[in-house]
Amino acid sequence: MALTDEVQGRMSATRLIGLTNPDNAGATTIDTARLNYAIADVQAAFEEFAGVVYDNTIARHINAAIECVLWRLEMFHVSADADELQGKIKKRLEDLRRVTANDRIQPASTSVLTTSDEQVSGEEVRPDFDRTRFGPLLPEAPAAQDPLD
Repeated sequence: MALTDEVQGRMSATRLIGLTNPDNAGATTIDTARLNYAIADVQAAFEEFAGVVYDNTIARHINAAIECVLWRLEMFHVSADADELQGKIKKRLEDLRRVTANDRIQPASTSVLTTSDEQVSGEEVRPDFDRTRFGPLLPEAPAAQDPLD
């Protein structure tokens, strides 16, 4: 389902008429052109702030996008604080970025080294730092410091 349908399905027509017609108090229909512009703006903001392309099959994307579209439509009103609303959009999409796979570090290596087997000739498996070859080594106690130094 397109984002336009998602917004219209979740919001009342009366509210959308008011949001999409900020200069026309007597409007009786939704200004679909203005709604589509707001949707295009939010989809662009998805790429900019969330770092992902809007996908209408992901519930997180739909939820965030609907909120952002409504805030974007409110920005067209004279009494609205555009900076505050833009900040809300940015924060909402940055929060989305944190919970999506976009910011996760994927393990990768270009090393040519390979792991070695820790078991040597049927012995008990031990890590490299616990090999029996270190058995005869006895570390010395730290040197005592002269209290007058």
